[in-house]
Amino acid sequence: MANPDYWAGKAKIDKLVARIVPDSETLRLMFLTGEIDIFDCDQGFSQIPFFMEDAKWKDLIHRGPRVGLVYMTMNNQMKPFDDVRVRKAFQMAVDRKKILDTVYFGNGILIDGIIPRGLVGYNPEALPKIEYNPAKAKELLAEAGYPDGVDVTLTQVTGWSNRWVQINELFQQMVKDAGFNVKLEAVDSATYYAKRKEGGLMAYPQIWSLDTNDPDGTIYNFFYKDRSFGRAICYNNEAAMNKIIELRFMPDQEQRMKEYNELEKIIVHDDAGWLPLFSVDHLYVLQPRVKNFVVPWNGWSDMSYYPMDVED
Repeated sequence: MANPDYWAGKAKIDKLVARIVPDSETLRLMFLTGEIDIFDCDQGFSQIPFFMEDAKWKDLIHRGPRVGLVYMTMNNQMKPFDDVRVRKAFQMAVDRKKILDTVYFGNGILIDGIIPRGLVGYNPEALPKIEYNPAKAKELLAEAGYPDGVDVTLTQVTGWSNRWVQINELFQQMVKDAGFNVKLEAVDSATYYAKRKEGGLMAYPQIWSLDTNDPDGTIYNFFYKDRSFGRAICYNNEAAMNKIIELRFMPDQEQRMKEYNELEKIIVHDDAGWLPLFSVDHLYVLQPRVKNFVVPWNGWSDMSYYPMDVED
């Protein structure tokens, strides 16, 4: 209910009702009949193509960057990913654009670093592009001592979104040409988190969304010592880790962001410490009567409905 004593004045909307509808098809039908004013596509992901292609609704889609990124980990201390040449080969063996188009219907952009669009410090011009080159990847594998290919395991959690299954299956198909023989491993969530905490997973895809506007939220949590080990990334460049701590306390923000960009290059490109895939869009479809809707800036679905209005 709207608070009449709110310091900025009462909101234009008297009441907000959140409907929990597990089935995405049912959710879409409720929206089409006017029972729902805002269709959050994160809650009905499979319905995105319908709205994108429908003449009535495609112009009523509001989108903004989900401040975060989809990525693939590689365990830097587990064979064969303990060799930087293998990690670089894995990076080059994957057509990231095809995954974005297939799984997320093209709604997003490729990311070549750690800082996603929408976050302070994002500077794609400061980084080289991750090349898609299976032939060169195959050469790197041979150079690393795997001329006949190498076995790797990608883990996914049983019962999680089918998107992770799709991503792993696409990886399995794509990297085969470069010489990676991929086994897909499905485990329950308890096993997944236990193995990850112990640094025991070889590779897995996941998404990271931020709720604070600073690169430290990702870089520290993914690449600093015990944090990195607990995510089964096991990044082990001591000089880079020292820089991570130094940048947490640097007062000159302009210089700090430049050095974060240099750190991104070291971690992602020089060390091939992980594989960033893309930053995805967050889509909402609105009934025409919804006005002044603002897509939240951050990576989550929380937002302020205060400025929004719904016409009678």
